[in-house]
Amino acid sequence: MTLKYGLLRSVCIYIAILTLKHNLLLCRYHQKYMLRRRPTLLKSLGLNDEELKKSRVAARLNGYVGGFGSLKSFEAEVDKLKLSEAQVDLVKEIIGKKRF
Repeated sequence: MTLKYGLLRSVCIYIAILTLKHNLLLCRYHQKYMLRRRPTLLKSLGLNDEELKKSRVAARLNGYVGGFGSLKSFEAEVDKLKLSEAQVDLVKEIIGKKRF
C-alpha cells in the first residue's frame, strides 16, 4: 500500500465516521417525531427520552398518530398496548381527525 492510498483511505474512513455520527444524532432527534408533536399523549406515557426511543408502544403510537394505521387496526391491538382509557380515547380522536 502506498502512502498516498493509505492517507486517502484514512481520510475516507474519518469522513464516513463523522457522517455516521451526524446521521445518528439526526435519527435521535427524529425518534418518534409524530408522537412528540402530541405533547398530551407523550407526557401521559411517562417515558424519558431514552425509554421513548426503545419503547415498542411509543413506536406503534407514533405510527397511528402519524396517520399510518386505521382505527380498526388500532382497536385490534389496543389491549396489547396496555394504554389507559384516556390514552385510548386520545389516540382514537387523533386517528379520527387524520381520516377524511
